[in-house]
Amino acid sequence: MQATRIAIAVFAATLAAFSQTPAAPASQAPASQAPANQAPANPPAKPAPPPGQTQSAPFPFTSQTAATPPTQPAGTKRPPQAKTQEEITAYNAIRGMRNGQQAEEAAKDFETKFPQSELRALVYQNLMDSYQASNSADKAIELGRKSIALDADNPVVLIVLANVVAERTRENDLERDQRYAEATKYAQHGLETIATNVVVSPGTTPEKVAQFKQLLTAMAHSALGFVELNRHNDANAERELRLAAQLNTVQPDPMVFLRLAIALDHQNKYAEALTAANRVLELSPNGALADLAHREKDRLEKLLGAGAPATPMTTAPGPTGPTTPATSTPPPPGAQPNPPPQENPKH
Repeated sequence: MQATRIAIAVFAATLAAFSQTPAAPASQAPASQAPANQAPANPPAKPAPPPGQTQSAPFPFTSQTAATPPTQPAGTKRPPQAKTQEEITAYNAIRGMRNGQQAEEAAKDFETKFPQSELRALVYQNLMDSYQASNSADKAIELGRKSIALDADNPVVLIVLANVVAERTRENDLERDQRYAEATKYAQHGLETIATNVVVSPGTTPEKVAQFKQLLTAMAHSALGFVELNRHNDANAERELRLAAQLNTVQPDPMVFLRLAIALDHQNKYAEALTAANRVLELSPNGALADLAHREKDRLEKLLGAGAPATPMTTAPGPTGPTTPATSTPPPPGAQPNPPPQENPKH
């Protein structure tokens, strides 16, 4: 899961130039400036602000006529919009909280105070991301479920949730089958919604939209492959994991290749399994994941050399703990809210 989080975080950073950030109230914007939610078609790349902080980047008019606003890319949704400054202020306050319980209480208050707000699902999505970044899987699942209860067609939340639920489930869990079914449902619905429901900012290039959709698709197949492997459906697991490996060209996930090696091993496809195990070591040469890959590689080499192999892994490896730094799973930059509408300054 951690490697998957890193993959989506790295790609999200490439879209940072298109992020929407809250703006100051209209009364504070000089008449000679455009509203802060308008940006040029190709703004300069710069790092996103820390959670809870904002950056105001108004661009001056080059003439008395406002620039043509960027268009929303085909097959995507616009970012959610705040209706008032009070709403965006409350949203930003929650983003800045570091105490999880306090943030959850504030999220409930936000939902009560702004029952029609487009930002409600995003508030819970942000909390899901925060808990995921701190390896609090159960809380991430809880807040992710709240987010999709408000927006059932958000592919980012669906697919991240599918991965977290799948990897949190253990062989001896009493609700093992139900949880795997839940993860499968999220992943499959995420795949159904990618075509039209990915949220990005206006002006995002078609190439970046396509890359982001491809990454999300890879993550969904990774979750499905993990579930099938733990259900001992090795042929189905192989199919899903191959798709995940082929599609994730942004930052290949070594865990996907390790699980693919195991699925192939279970089907006596030893040469292909060895290729996958070697790929793990190329991507992650050190740490706990590499140790598992070395064990699998040694077993496969003995099999191919007619030696006495070790016992194969019977369950798919889960998260590898502290060997990979925990990285949050931010929504695409377009998922940040637009500022509230601004009135034209009076002259």
